[in-house]
Amino acid sequence: MTFPVAGNHTLSLTRYYSSFNEKTAELGRGWWITPYGLRFSDDKKGYKTEATTEKPSISFRSHYRIFVRTGSSEMPYTLAGVSSNNNPFYTNKDSPVHLLYSVEEDRYILNHNNGSQVSFNKKGKLTAVTDINKVSLSYYYNNENVDAHLIKIQHQNERKIELVYENGKLEQVKGPGGSLADYSYNSENMLSKITSDCGRVVSLGYDSEKRLNKIINGRGDTVFSANYDDYNRASKQSYGAKAKTQNKFDLESRMGNSTDSNGVTIKRFYDDEYRLLTSKDSEGRQYDLTWNTSHGPASVTDPMRKTTSYQYDRLGNVTKVTDAQEKSSQYRYNNASNLIYSENSQGQGTYAKYDKLNRLIALYSNAKLNTETDKVAVDSDFVTHYEYDAQGNVLKVQQGGVAGNQQTQTATYDSNGMPTSITSPTGITQSLEYDERSTGVRRYETTETIETTLVSYKYDKSDHVIKVTTPAGIINYEYDENGNLISQTDDRLHVTGYTYNADNLLQEVTDAEGGTTQYSYDIHGNITKITLPNGLIRNIGYDKLDRQTNELWVDTRVDSLFNAIEEKYPTYFPNRQESSINKNYYLRYYPETGNYMGTKDGRVYGYGNDFNGLHDAGTLEELYKEYEIPE
Repeated sequence: MTFPVAGNHTLSLTRYYSSFNEKTAELGRGWWITPYGLRFSDDKKGYKTEATTEKPSISFRSHYRIFVRTGSSEMPYTLAGVSSNNNPFYTNKDSPVHLLYSVEEDRYILNHNNGSQVSFNKKGKLTAVTDINKVSLSYYYNNENVDAHLIKIQHQNERKIELVYENGKLEQVKGPGGSLADYSYNSENMLSKITSDCGRVVSLGYDSEKRLNKIINGRGDTVFSANYDDYNRASKQSYGAKAKTQNKFDLESRMGNSTDSNGVTIKRFYDDEYRLLTSKDSEGRQYDLTWNTSHGPASVTDPMRKTTSYQYDRLGNVTKVTDAQEKSSQYRYNNASNLIYSENSQGQGTYAKYDKLNRLIALYSNAKLNTETDKVAVDSDFVTHYEYDAQGNVLKVQQGGVAGNQQTQTATYDSNGMPTSITSPTGITQSLEYDERSTGVRRYETTETIETTLVSYKYDKSDHVIKVTTPAGIINYEYDENGNLISQTDDRLHVTGYTYNADNLLQEVTDAEGGTTQYSYDIHGNITKITLPNGLIRNIGYDKLDRQTNELWVDTRVDSLFNAIEEKYPTYFPNRQESSINKNYYLRYYPETGNYMGTKDGRVYGYGNDFNGLHDAGTLEELYKEYEIPE
């Protein structure tokens, strides 16, 4: 559930899952519903700083290590000292972000270089996220205990999401515009079903250890499944109906490997800090990495044995990239990690300026850094200026520095940060209207006293467009249980229909004239066959690494011929098989007999143990006539 609000954040409730999370909360074991959180690994202890000539010794109580969660990943922060205000602060060597404990306010603050902040209460619960414009989203709980439940997320403009509980479990989520989502649980109080206000359903399943092992969409298709090892690591994962990945881990040897549905195995080797050193697959590709900093690899060597090297500043920003031809690109940043200068290997530079809130206010596209003076020369004819309101919305974009060559675009916004009018450099203004959920319902132009609607929209409860009205006419849309478009009807009642396979990939399109276009896919979702309404078939082949290797056009009569041959010779060609291409043959393989039937260059062949090698059955045209395949 996500809605726009003023500022750089969105008003949203997102579910985060980790099989390593042993904690049981609102949705059951392994789940979080806030984007950030703190976990204290120890009790507070007494500490004392050393006295200096400028500062006396300070005694304080604090945790030594705190784990900061972002999404479903945690990073340890260790006590590093006290700030100038005598507040303990924590750092992580791999992150430029630092965590501060405000003794006076009894809260924790995660400070980013750009001025944005994330705030937590003394129990580690997220209480606010504040962007660079000082615009905040606040998080409210039913009490101040460590097991408190989130009951509301509210933007400073009062737009909000509310959460309703029953017996400690999240039962319903209410959003702007009457949007709703209901949550159901199994007998072990694990989240098992989410139902939206339009009736769309997502179901969840778990293994005996309460680890998420299945996700099922509203149509009953399994979109994800997993098996876990004794350490809660996903050892086998399946995506959709066919694609599967198997994983093996060896922490002691710092090794791991994964095998996909094509049988391609990737072996990975790590250093003492578990940073990737080598990745080698069964197809012979190998990547090698070196490290001299925790910020990122010092070099990456690809399968062609070409090496790209990287340099970083103290905050982990990439400052130089050198390719295998010794051509380099360079980058400079300010103290807030904003990119202020970049120069490609051809010496073309771009220079950027920011305001005190770290918002981009000028971008020069023709700039050059003088390495001796460390100053950047810019061309004011090639500049774009930006102006903002207090919420960070772009009010004005002006291109070109010379007055006679300037092009200006302006905009206005509503309280949720959505543009209500846009005036182009030519002076034409388009206005926009929204519903309670901030979905656009109308776009129009006004010239003098005439208001002209350019387009209007109508939505279902899932915010899918179901009707579009323009001066050219009306188009209506329908969707299936998974939100896939299934029909499009214009005001002349011309209907285009769409169907999908179990992986929600487009399977068939039926146009207004009744012609059908069909699509087939391999286990990784690559399109392998397109059958057009005129009877032509485009076949596409891939190697084990999902790279396209060939393409072949055939007539649909070929498949009809193959079907007829199967019916006449079921001993050789049992159980109808899908056609595919291999080495420019359009063929079918029969695993029960080991035989092939295929065509190439207008001739039909049989191959296998029953044919003593390759058997030439004749030309396609001859066999079309013999088997009475109609044109």
